[in-house]
Amino acid sequence: CETDFVSRNKDFQHFVAQIIETSFEQMKKHTLGSTFQQLSSSAITAFGPMGNKHATLGDFVAENIGHFGENISVSRGCLMSGNDGILSSYVYNSVKIPDSDVAMGTYASFVHLRPNRGTDFGNEEEVRALGVKIGQHIVGMNPTCVMKSEAASGEGEALMDQNYLLDSNVTIKEWLASHDIHVTDFVRFALSENKD
Repeated sequence: CETDFVSRNKDFQHFVAQIIETSFEQMKKHTLGSTFQQLSSSAITAFGPMGNKHATLGDFVAENIGHFGENISVSRGCLMSGNDGILSSYVYNSVKIPDSDVAMGTYASFVHLRPNRGTDFGNEEEVRALGVKIGQHIVGMNPTCVMKSEAASGEGEALMDQNYLLDSNVTIKEWLASHDIHVTDFVRFALSENKD
């Protein structure tokens, strides 16, 4: 949805929360081979059932396009596991959906962090707060991979090589090292993108 007055509508927000919550329940059934798995639009829209009325999430979305008078699509999703680290998220221009744990916004990022040594993070809330700062950087600077060796055909910019958005005197790699943590994976979402 790209129209501000529609996205601020409580019915639309409830609709988004239903999609997210159903997707989350369906994704929990997947077994991850790593901390991160991308899900295509076709995989997500096949999730179901959506209550008693809709066989799939795609049917639910299609019916509501007319209700909201807005072109609505689910372009992609991901599943990240924090079992061996900490997950942090950042949502730009965030709207918290009432009676839900869901927030929506123009951009979002999710970051998986691990300690540099051992398995002890110390204060996990402080690490999550650092993850939010990295999430802000990811939203603002749009890196394509964590390390340059992961870049497809050398294209795109690696997170570790970028100057830190909130302190351009250091790279992300240096900033993370000063906090004794590293990023193992991240994902960035933007309104209206389609990477299916």
